[in-house]
Amino acid sequence: MLGIKDIAVLLIKQRKKLGIEQTDMYMRIGMKQQQYQRIEAGSDLKLSTLLRVLEGLDLELSITAKGEKNAFCFILSEY
Repeated sequence: MLGIKDIAVLLIKQRKKLGIEQTDMYMRIGMKQQQYQRIEAGSDLKLSTLLRVLEGLDLELSITAKGEKNAFCFILSEY
């Protein structure tokens, strides 16, 4: 199972892959700079906030049963 820090690392990698600077990202999703920086630092966040960030990074959230083969690949996936 992924932890919050693991998800933060995935979000940073995707943002960089898309060529989006952190300052552009928080403006893109209508969030305060400090709030977005806390997300990338691995702070706990609401599901609604995570979904907003995923939308801004062209990602979606999928949930799989524990033990399902390749479950890691489906947690955060590109459209």
